[in-house]
Amino acid sequence: MAIKRKEKRRLLQTAALLMRANEKVFMGFGQNTEEVMIDALSQSQETALLLGTELENVGKADLVPLLEVYCEDLYEMSQNLHSKKQIARRYKKIKKELKLLYERMENDMETDRLCFVFLPYKVSMWDSMETVWKAADKDPDCDAYVVPIPYFDKDQDGNLTVEHYEGDQYPQDVPVTDYRTFRLEDKKPDAVFIHNPYDQNNRLTSVHPDFYSSRLKKYADQLIYLPYYTTASTGNVESAKRQAEGTGFMIEPGAINADCIVTATEQERELFINILCFGIKGVQAEQWEVKVQNFGSPKVERARDTKRRDGSLPEKWQECLYSPDGSRKKTVFYSLSIGALLNQPDMMKKIEEVLLYFKTRKDLALWLRPHPLYEQTLEVMRPQFLRKYRELLASYEEEGWGILDSGYDLDLAIASCDCYYGDYSSVAQLFWETGKPVLYQDSLVREKECKIPCWPGAFWEDEKEVWFVHGKVNLLFHYDKQMDRLSCIGKIPGELAFKGDLFRSVVRVEDRLYLVPYFARNLAIYHIDKDQFESVQIRDAEHFIEQPLFLKGFQRGNVLYCMPAWYNSILCIDLTSGHVTYTMVDKNKVRGIPGVFGGAVSIGRNILCPQTYKKRWLILNTDTGKVSWCSFADPEREITSVTVCGDTLVFFDARTGCILKETREEGKIEELLYIDSNEIQLYAVSENEVIADDLGSGIYLKFCLDGTVVWRKERKEEKTVLGSRFRKVTEGEKNCDIRFTEQEYQEWNSPSAAIYKDILPIDLYYVEEENEVLTLDKWLSLCDRIQMPVPDDRHSGKMIKDYVKSKLANG
Repeated sequence: MAIKRKEKRRLLQTAALLMRANEKVFMGFGQNTEEVMIDALSQSQETALLLGTELENVGKADLVPLLEVYCEDLYEMSQNLHSKKQIARRYKKIKKELKLLYERMENDMETDRLCFVFLPYKVSMWDSMETVWKAADKDPDCDAYVVPIPYFDKDQDGNLTVEHYEGDQYPQDVPVTDYRTFRLEDKKPDAVFIHNPYDQNNRLTSVHPDFYSSRLKKYADQLIYLPYYTTASTGNVESAKRQAEGTGFMIEPGAINADCIVTATEQERELFINILCFGIKGVQAEQWEVKVQNFGSPKVERARDTKRRDGSLPEKWQECLYSPDGSRKKTVFYSLSIGALLNQPDMMKKIEEVLLYFKTRKDLALWLRPHPLYEQTLEVMRPQFLRKYRELLASYEEEGWGILDSGYDLDLAIASCDCYYGDYSSVAQLFWETGKPVLYQDSLVREKECKIPCWPGAFWEDEKEVWFVHGKVNLLFHYDKQMDRLSCIGKIPGELAFKGDLFRSVVRVEDRLYLVPYFARNLAIYHIDKDQFESVQIRDAEHFIEQPLFLKGFQRGNVLYCMPAWYNSILCIDLTSGHVTYTMVDKNKVRGIPGVFGGAVSIGRNILCPQTYKKRWLILNTDTGKVSWCSFADPEREITSVTVCGDTLVFFDARTGCILKETREEGKIEELLYIDSNEIQLYAVSENEVIADDLGSGIYLKFCLDGTVVWRKERKEEKTVLGSRFRKVTEGEKNCDIRFTEQEYQEWNSPSAAIYKDILPIDLYYVEEENEVLTLDKWLSLCDRIQMPVPDDRHSGKMIKDYVKSKLANG
């Protein structure tokens, strides 16, 4: 009679418990009273009787005599507690009996084949499970069941409405089991695999409540969460709160209830662990470190292994892919996602223009694939655009010059296309993982000529001139105030062509400009007299993938101090010799509590940086180069921005939305005003005035140190990608912002996009974002030259299956 492995493991644990209990009795001789020892022996005997009954119930009555002998020896031991020699002799015999029992149980008790149950709900998301199922299906120790489950639409009030079931849409080689005849409570599966983590929390849909993760936990030994998405996110965030908000899919019931969460990369694993540590209180970091495992993505594995098969495509689609002369067109996958629909302006106008562009490009084929819930999202959340969207799709389908993919095999679609254009989505990663470049669309970019404002991302200024790095383009500029003349110096070597906030600070020392890296990976030095760039490599920068390095640079005497953002050290540069040293400030990282610093200001001989989530100030004494720490006066505060007006420190508490000040001499903290936001940046613009910039709402205001608001303004609507998708207020050496004037949007004779195109690099990254310079048309002409990364060739499905088997075997 075969039994469940879980049951066998439990019975073996009981036998092991008896071995430990009797060892404890023997070791306690002479220390415990006779009454305590008799009680322990009595409990062992009761446990042995229960174990014998259970062995009989599972068909192993032949092992019961071993327990009967054991119980007799327990009785003999209880009668000789006064004699250590007698107890030692009896304990030695009992030890051999229990060892024999354990070995017989381990070897003679047969177990059932493992029962692995896969519960997909949408067939379009089956690819996140398929390679794991295939590995389990081939394993002689496993019975693998594919049980598609129903799901419901939700109305605006969250009520379940229309039911959907896609069990009849799976590939022919996938044996589907009807959920109505499959009873989890009877099967008691060893492992259940899910790819929907939301339970009741999704606003648009819900799987059947019978299959919520909280219920599945009752029947499965192991609950495995295989995310249906892939993500390229590796920590490019400003705070742990934004991490949790931006990746809320991790703090959902399915992820929390799972015994294992599978991630595609090690960076993704680290990010998810930090999110869970920050978002779920009272759980030790070690628990998440065991639960979250990097085995690669089954979706990527399936996409990588799928080959192009044009002959299997619908005939009308094949006609779209080939020219009259029989040559195959370059095929562009056009993806529409829900996130862009909800967050980008004028998406219907953008889609209309893209379709018109491809309609005129007879040398290209378009493969349009909206998100499965795109139309439903419009109906529920953007109903004013629904009619226009339906008209666009109806016209596109009727004209028949392109492919409309409403849920075809995604991996075959990827294999059939040459590149990806469209909204950010998990599909994009599948493209570059299979060696195909990606361009994310932006609804602000239109196929027309436009001027690009030269908003500085970082700058140095005096009365005569301004040196600045563009906030969205890798270009250094010079502006002559007296001549009103703008000059483009050129691209900063070693950095991406289009990247926001490459640098946040510029320091001039004689004829040298030091560009302090934020999202750049190296410190750049521009020698003005020689018109040459020099690059200083930052130690271990590769470990801070997509994380900002430094906030600001300060010259003190002969040293330049670069104060950290997410980096673990202060970078110190000797301005005479160029020698670089590092002062470690965040050696011991804490899970869920990032070491991010919320600003950097100079007061007297000290430089101060609030370390937001560790509730303390970093204080660098520039006379001695020594670092000290001071806890926040209120440990509940989350200081995320700081500036200085003369001797007054002004800072923002993101937890309460309060702006406070502390005068250096008095050391007294006063509240100035409250703002309903947690995304405020502060900039001193005079000895008595500060600008508070709300990065979330676009509102900014000027106030005095007595809390009086001078004025409040609303930022103008964004009209360009390269010109205004970043903070427009930055401190200068004179506490004066060259952009912050009554002519804030003055373009300084800004060059048109055509001028930027003249310096467009050909060494594009394999993932780019569309802008006024790098348009769709330009990118398509260059994407064949892009060097793609080395693919992840792990066999994720087998790795996941083997890991689950080992967990079941080891308990």
